[in-house]
Amino acid sequence: MTADVPERLVRDMGCTPADLVRWMPAAVGNQPLRWTDSGCEVTLLEGRSVRFTWQVLAPRRIALMRIERLQLEIAFTGCDAETRRLFLAQFDAYTRRGGG
Repeated sequence: MTADVPERLVRDMGCTPADLVRWMPAAVGNQPLRWTDSGCEVTLLEGRSVRFTWQVLAPRRIALMRIERLQLEIAFTGCDAETRRLFLAQFDAYTRRGGG
């Protein structure tokens, strides 16, 4: 059984904006990317797209460790549930490598 992926979701990610920008091409399966002032948009086939916007959050501190964080919003347009699930699985497999 797989969980349904909503059309809009928000995540707290342990990375910097530079990390996310560097990861994004591979994380979205090398789909065409269009960068905007507030994030980026991935264009899928047949008018479907995925928009990513983020803002920097205060770092998380655990003892002497400091983890940079982003609030990442992912918004799907024109994507059915299966397309959302497959796209997010690709994104998660790349950005959560190593269990992070």
